[in-house]
Amino acid sequence: MTAFHFVAAVGFDVVAPYLAWSPWFAELVAKYVPPALGQLAFMSMVHFVMLVAFYMTTTPFAFEFFRKSIDDRRALEEQLANYTIRACKCYDERDRFFVEAKVLEYFGTLEEFDRQVRQLMRQQMEAVLGSTIMPYTTLLMMEWAHIMFAFAMFVHTPEKNYGHIMIMMCAVVFATDMLAMLVIQLVVRCIHDSPSQWLQKHAWWIGPITLASIFGMFTTAADCFVYPKLAWTYKAIPVVLMVLITWKIYGVFERMTCSAGPDTDAARQERNVVEL
Repeated sequence: MTAFHFVAAVGFDVVAPYLAWSPWFAELVAKYVPPALGQLAFMSMVHFVMLVAFYMTTTPFAFEFFRKSIDDRRALEEQLANYTIRACKCYDERDRFFVEAKVLEYFGTLEEFDRQVRQLMRQQMEAVLGSTIMPYTTLLMMEWAHIMFAFAMFVHTPEKNYGHIMIMMCAVVFATDMLAMLVIQLVVRCIHDSPSQWLQKHAWWIGPITLASIFGMFTTAADCFVYPKLAWTYKAIPVVLMVLITWKIYGVFERMTCSAGPDTDAARQERNVVEL
């Protein structure tokens, strides 16, 4: 996933000075495109096409990663929900007596040990791995690739609009990228669980294109904050609100998806025992 961000950021940095950020392109836009919002919309469209093209080099791997992660997480949750020590296999069956004796020493009964694994270990698993495939904190660690994107903007900006660039980078790192990843996780889950045979058959190309389009759309939205016609101080307020709202949305979403795995009869029975 770090490579996913890295390839797009570096690719855009290499190509943009010769296209979207080039003098000839700026003159073309200024000459043929209406000013203000018209130019912003046209530049956003160009950035979107470029970003989708670069994201498409890695989204097939990202899509497959998300699909396998969904299966792995659900399999792990199902194993924990149905865990019983009696079904465990020993390398040497003669060791079973000693293992179960230690379990009885610490937990009293084998059933109590099973209950601890099904409930407490699952909680610990969610605390370590997060409730979503890619939690907010994990995504933040991968955002370093966009720093290169900011450096390129600092070098190629024709004006000293560094405040605009910093505002845009805050929007990308803490808001739009996070929202894009949230939408992507929901979309991949919908595609993965879809009963449509046609969609499952063509998911190998529909998924990557959809992921690239989502990321391109959100990143292009953040690029609009670079537009210098509006003072960067006025942009700071909506960006701060976007960051706070994104953080809140992730908190709600992660709590909602804590039980995303299959709700087995064994898991429901264990919850009823605890409530009693």
